This record gives sequence, C-alpha cells and structure tokens, in this order.
Amino acid sequence: MDEIAEACRTLEDQIIDWRREFHRHPELSYQETWTGRRIQAELDRLGLPWEAIPESTSFAATVEGARPGPAVALRADIDGLPVTEDTGLAFASETEGVMHACGHDGHIAMLLGAASVLAARRDQLAGRVHLLFQSAEEVGGGAVELIRWLMDHGGAERVAALHIWSSLPAGTLMLYPGATMSGLFAFKITFRGEGGHGSRPDLVRDPIKAACDVVLQLSAIPVNYYDALDHAVVHIGQIHAGTAPNIFPETAEVIGGVRYFNPAGPPELMDLIKRMLHGAELTHNVECRIDFSPVLTPVMNDAAALAEARQALAAVDGLELLDATQPLMGSDNYSLFTAEYPGFYGFLGAADDERGLNVQQHSPHFDLDEAVLVQGTEFLVRYALGVLGVRG
Repeated sequence: MDEIAEACRTLEDQIIDWRREFHRHPELSYQETWTGRRIQAELDRLGLPWEAIPESTSFAATVEGARPGPAVALRADIDGLPVTEDTGLAFASETEGVMHACGHDGHIAMLLGAASVLAARRDQLAGRVHLLFQSAEEVGGGAVELIRWLMDHGGAERVAALHIWSSLPAGTLMLYPGATMSGLFAFKITFRGEGGHGSRPDLVRDPIKAACDVVLQLSAIPVNYYDALDHAVVHIGQIHAGTAPNIFPETAEVIGGVRYFNPAGPPELMDLIKRMLHGAELTHNVECRIDFSPVLTPVMNDAAALAEARQALAAVDGLELLDATQPLMGSDNYSLFTAEYPGFYGFLGAADDERGLNVQQHSPHFDLDEAVLVQGTEFLVRYALGVLGVRG
C-alpha cells in the first residue's frame, strides 16, 4: 500500500462519519445553509480558503500548490430531495420530508476526504485543485455560478466528478466515452377549449380529451417518429385539469420532458411535438400552447480525461473499471462543466444485492455500500495528482 492509499484508508471512518452526518441533515435545493456551514468548518480546519458564490448557496475552495502549474476542478453536489425517508437507518434523515436519496451526502464526504489528503500535500503540488460544492443540482441550479467563478480564477485544464450509482456493483467505476448522460429539455403544454356540463360533451371543446390524445402520441415519438438508432425518452410527469367529475374544464395542462443524446436532436424533437399539437388543435377544436425549458446538453466525457482517469483507477486497490456498453438515461447539469472544460463524469457503483443495497436513486428506501466511499476518495485524489504531474 503506497502513501496515497494509506492516507485515504486512515480517513475511511471519518469519511463514513461525514456521510452519515450529512445524511441526517439533508436540505433542499437553494436551502443548503447548514450543509454549507458544516463543509466550510471542515475546510477551515484544513486551512483551505473558500469563497461563497454570489446569488447561490454554492461555494468553492482551493488547494494551492507550492509551485505554479495546471489547475484541476473536482465537483460535488450537496442538495437533498423532497423525499420522506423510509430506510430504518440509525442515521436516517432528521429533516421531515427531505432525504439524501441520490448519494449527494456521499459525494460531499468523498470530496472532503480528497480535500484532506490533498491539503496535506500542498508542498508537493505544482498547480492547484479547486473544490466545487454545488447547490441545487436536483433542480438544475448551481452550475452556472460555479463555472463563472472558475473562469474568474483562471479556469481548469480538467474537471472531474463522481456520482454514486445504486444499480452498479460496489467496487466498480463506470467511465463511458462520449455522451455518458442524456441531454434534457422540459415542456409545459396548455390546452384551452370551452367548458360545460358533463352531460353534453357535444356542446364543449374538451381540453382533457386533447391532452390524453397528445400524451399517447408523445409516448410514441421514440419508437415511431425519431431516429431508431438514437436513444430518446419522452416522459410525462404531470397532468392537471378539472374541478369536478361533471364539469368539462376550460383548460388542461401536460408537463413533462424529453431526454436525448444526439446534439442535433432537440430541434427535431421539438418540431415533432409541435406537429402533434397542431393535429390536436384540428381534431379537438382546441388551442394548444407549448413552453420549452432551456436545453440541457448531454454530459460529454473527454477522451484524454478518460485516459487519465483510467490510469488513476488502475492504482486504486479493489476498484475495477466497469465494461459499460451503454450510457445512462439520466441527466445532470454537470454537462455545463464538461461543455466548458475537458473532463469526465464517473459513476461509482454502490450496490450490494445480498444486503439489499440496490434500490433505485430517488427512492425513500435508497442506501449505499459505504465501503465504496474511500475508494472514490482515493480515485479523486489520484486523478487530481495525476493531472498535476504528481505520482503517489
């Protein structure tokens, strides 16, 4: 065991304790004040300067090397989810209706572990390591402000992040080339008709029927209307209409999103949706309005950064490269970082089927194999040192 591995293993209990502490005190997006203060206290203890990001609950710290050199940025998201925990864990959430159900508590713990190891080696570093603690990732926030901060501080040769993933085996790391997570745009469709009594559908212009027809047509886009060789998903999460069972309402709303991988996909997909809405207007004699959210691009893993990541991975005992044959359909605004700087997003397996640690992210029953946290910490340290030209 070399000194980097030994330093990380010495911190293992502390990393797990941090994860459990943050798990007990989750906070929703843009409300991560306790979380921020607690992380900042650890950074102060390590002697690492940090800066609050204006108009955000994100913040950043820097491990400054003794000599000039390149910069690498390591990112962790810190917000929880509006989920009521049902795990029975001794360290379960103490915040009613809020839970770390996506592994962000583990992300914080790993980055603090990496900060601890790197801070102790400042005199060996030629360059700097920026530690980015991102708020509000779950609602698409936090990234723009941190990227602006990074630009103001000289940018970075590489950006890197890990995401715990509950469907991948513990002890594995997925490093998928190219688009590793899908892009996303959301939409809200408003159907406006003419209401009336439930007994006379012939005298109204029913927005509910139009909405139902469109929902079914939207679900057929990936199969029947879009490139069969390109992954795409259309998901509807909300339908709102009506006040009583015997009243045809004036309006109905359908809210959902589209995930894709081909950068050329959004215009074509948006056009398909608009054509379906035009058909609904003609068929049901209603008016349709659609509002699209800004397009979030896919997370793109840079080839050179992945090669460096594989080198770091090879030095972590007990961590193996997962031979992944397909990307992940989820989306993450970490894509904004990889669009600006070459880097990667790795997925750290945290599932243990025998212990029942394989529940999907965002579930009230979500938990993870904590043994992977020290592996993730060591990987982040080795990657950062590798970019700065330091070998363990």
